Amino acid sequence: MKNYLRSAAAVSIWMSALVFTSCNTSWSPAVETDASKYELRGAVVSLRSVPYKVDSTEDGYRLGELDPLANNIYVEFNEDGNATLLRRYNRKGEVASVQTSKYDEAGRIQETELVSSSGDLLEKTVYTYRRGRMSTMTVTDGMDSLKKYEEYEYFAPDSVRVCYSFKVNRPAGHRLMLYDERGLLTGNIMYSVNDKVISEFRMKYDESGRRDSIYSDNMLFGKLSTKMEYDGNGFNSSLTMSGEARTTVLRFDYKLDAHGNWIEKTTWQDDGAIPVKVEKREIEYAG
Repeated sequence: MKNYLRSAAAVSIWMSALVFTSCNTSWSPAVETDASKYELRGAVVSLRSVPYKVDSTEDGYRLGELDPLANNIYVEFNEDGNATLLRRYNRKGEVASVQTSKYDEAGRIQETELVSSSGDLLEKTVYTYRRGRMSTMTVTDGMDSLKKYEEYEYFAPDSVRVCYSFKVNRPAGHRLMLYDERGLLTGNIMYSVNDKVISEFRMKYDESGRRDSIYSDNMLFGKLSTKMEYDGNGFNSSLTMSGEARTTVLRFDYKLDAHGNWIEKTTWQDDGAIPVKVEKREIEYAG
C-alpha cells in the first residue's frame, strides 16, 4: 500500500493534465441517502429483503426458490439514513459477504470493508474529501493490492470528471458526469484511455425529482431506452425497456406497512399471467 501511495502522486499529475476548465469551489451534486435508494421513508433502523422466483400452479402461482439475481440482503442504517452494515445472502439463504461502512461527523462515508462469510477481508475502500466533496476513492483487495483508484475534479457549473486506474501508473480512462440545476445526475459517459466512448447514460427527471427516463448506449449491449411511471404513493409502477431487438414492460404492485413503506413487491413482465418475482421485506423502525 505504501508503494501505491507514493505512485498515486504520479497518477494525480496525469489526471491534472486532463483538466479542461476551471474548478468551481461552491457547486456540489445532490446527495442521496442509502435509505432513499432502498425506497425507505421515516426512521428506519434495519431492512431485510428477500426475493423469490414464482412457480405457476393450477389455481394461480406460489413463491418458488430464492432469486439469485436479485438483492437478498440485510441492511442496518444510522440516524442519517446511511448503511453501516450490509449482509448479502446466497441462493441457499446463507451469508455470502458482510460489508461495514464508517462515516465522519458530517455524514460523509470514510471507509468500507467487505469480508467473506468466514471473515476474510475481500475488499477495502477509502474515501478522501476536499472542500467537503469527494476527492479520491481507493479500492484495495485482501492483500492490500490496488483494485481501483479514482480522482474527482469538479467543474463549473455542473460536471464532474472522474479519472480512474486499475493498476499503479496505468491510467485506464475517465468518465464525465453531468448534472442539472438541482444537482441531479443527467449524464454519465465513460471513455477509454484513448478518449473512445465506452458507454453513455442520459437521465431525465420529473418535477418531483424522480427519474422517469434513461437512455443508454453501450458498446457491448447496444442502445436501450427506459421509461418509468410512478403510482400515487411515489413508487415505481411500471418500467418499459426498448432495445434494438425488442421491448419489455415490467409492472409492479406493492403492499405497504403503516409507515408507508412497501413490504411486498410483485413484478409482472409483459402480458404474463403470473408474476416473475416477489420481493418481501421486513422493516424495523426507531422507537
